[in-house]
Amino acid sequence: MTAKVKYIIPELTQAALPIQNILASDPDGETGSDADVLTIQSNALKAAQIKRFNDDTGHRACLVDWIKALIPIYLILVFFLLLLNGFTTLPFYLSDAILIAILSTTTVNVIGLAVIVLKGLFNVQVNQS
Repeated sequence: MTAKVKYIIPELTQAALPIQNILASDPDGETGSDADVLTIQSNALKAAQIKRFNDDTGHRACLVDWIKALIPIYLILVFFLLLLNGFTTLPFYLSDAILIAILSTTTVNVIGLAVIVLKGLFNVQVNQS
């Protein structure tokens, strides 16, 4: 009985090597039992899920570092704009509408980025019953 094994996830060529080894090691050309193949595929899937979790964790850490650098730089730039606007001796002037827009978008951006990071770090599943 010759069976062709389809991989559950195409990216799992590394994890699928044990399946190929079982198929190649049988001298009669017979494949292992379906339970063996299912166990190997299940283990490969678990390995892929662990790898994805580790990759996601690394990406989240990178995102947190990026946001921790971006927010202070953004706030410093807005502070200098306000400071330059406050000096009457400089030929730099922003109208009140522009200052309101800058301050409100700054507030929304800072709070929004913080919420995005916190939701990513503390992913809570809410059951809607």
